Amino acid sequence: MKGNIKDIGFLNIPLNSIKRNPHQPRKIFDESKLRELADNIKQNGLLQPIVVRRIKENEYIIIAGERRYRAHKLLGLPSVKARVIECDDKTAYELTLLENLQREDLNIIEEAKGYEYLKSKFGYSLDELSKVTGKSPSNISNILSILKEDQEIQKYVLDKTLTLAAYVWIKQLPNKKEKLKLLQLLREEKVKRTKVKDYVRRVLEAYKYAEKLGLRPEDVLNQIERKGKPGRYDIKEDIIPEDFNFYFIVDFSITARDLRYLPSRRILISAYHFLYDKSSAKRLTLILLDKAKVDALFCDSGVMPACRKKDWSYFDKVETVLEFYELAKPDICVSCDVPFYPFVFNNWHISKDEMWKITERNAKKFLSWKPKFKTTKVFPLQGDSPESYLECFYRYKKLGVFDEPDTTFGFGGLATSSQSHQVAVVSHVMKDSEVQKVRKRVPFVHGFGIGNPQRILSLYKLGVNSFDALTICVLMATGQYWLRNGKTAIHIIHESPLAREVRLHFNALSFWGQLTELFAKERGIQLTQTTEKRFDLSNLEGGEFDGSEA
Repeated sequence: MKGNIKDIGFLNIPLNSIKRNPHQPRKIFDESKLRELADNIKQNGLLQPIVVRRIKENEYIIIAGERRYRAHKLLGLPSVKARVIECDDKTAYELTLLENLQREDLNIIEEAKGYEYLKSKFGYSLDELSKVTGKSPSNISNILSILKEDQEIQKYVLDKTLTLAAYVWIKQLPNKKEKLKLLQLLREEKVKRTKVKDYVRRVLEAYKYAEKLGLRPEDVLNQIERKGKPGRYDIKEDIIPEDFNFYFIVDFSITARDLRYLPSRRILISAYHFLYDKSSAKRLTLILLDKAKVDALFCDSGVMPACRKKDWSYFDKVETVLEFYELAKPDICVSCDVPFYPFVFNNWHISKDEMWKITERNAKKFLSWKPKFKTTKVFPLQGDSPESYLECFYRYKKLGVFDEPDTTFGFGGLATSSQSHQVAVVSHVMKDSEVQKVRKRVPFVHGFGIGNPQRILSLYKLGVNSFDALTICVLMATGQYWLRNGKTAIHIIHESPLAREVRLHFNALSFWGQLTELFAKERGIQLTQTTEKRFDLSNLEGGEFDGSEA
């Protein structure tokens, strides 16, 4: 640039010989600050001359120092000291822009118009602008993009609501309505500037989700906003203990497509539903076909649905269950025990002693089975009292169950009982010295059907570190309710399948958020201190788990 400038020297130039630069980037001048500058010049003199470009004899245009020029006019001074140069239009504008950028921040619209003028008038590229200004091409590109925004959006620059730091994120919002909504929230300080990034990402996720499901984005956003506590929409790292595992049951109406909306792809499927329920079998087949996309597969024998259907012959079909396990190759599979629910022996007209004998008989077959794949065998403890659960453990121990590798035990039949009963059973069993010895050798202890976050935490503290459930939140999303009497009631909800998926997704996340908050509180961790890991909806693209579903 220096080679294009001819330096004439310093002169006192009459103010009436100087013209304002018609291409001055700065359009707004703060009158109060101009008055302060004028007072300073009056007391201390002009510390730094302005820079002007000589056009012809006794005619000059301001290159740098318009504020100082205006201050002289306010004081009624006849002339101003100036450095006089001669240069071409291109160099003159570069100098004007740089002077404004360096001396006092231009607002982003003024800065953008300065760059746009250099581009349109002199053909500057982003790289050339970067060399002139010292700013990165991406930074300049972000600033230029403000000129494409609607005037309603640009006006927020004037009161400094819309800054470049905020605009980098706000420009990503999908439409004018969402941009104006966020800007108004920023102006009213209902959204903190430090949270603009999170707000925008949440809106973008909601729009992407709505587009895939054919829903209105407002409906999805309303679902998010109704979640209540902050953090319920986020999954935090390093909160839930590493040895804790949770499996979402997909027996009833959750499909392969639904898996993408769960915060954890550790899932449980039932052998009984696969073998004897055609509609469930079709859904579960699609899941098994895409098993590589599942983080962990837990297969239950399905004795509870068999009991509900009063299919007592199912307990004589252990070999059929084992064939299913060989087909599914789950990471975890379960013995075919008899649940100790009153409705079982009342409807089956079977004694508790006979229930024990069937459970032991099936456990022997399950124990002698040599799977052709790596899996962990789970032997459920059953009973109608804390003492009977412990008795079940000793029956398994007598069979040599826990002498085999990759075996463990779990607590069955607790799903519909009270929390106090659950705690009483687990406490009684886990404090036993023989149980403690076994506990040190087994990979985990499972709690069947325990889906309430508070109950999960209570039992985890007692040594149970693996759980499964169709949790209350997921059941509500799928239109089913788990009742205390051990039955499943189908509640007809008048909504589209797509609306059901929305509720499934956000209710499952809400459940996961509640679980996270409980573990954080138990460990004395403030969620604001943790690294945030957003639930990623990018897997919606590419058709993951796509396929025809019944």
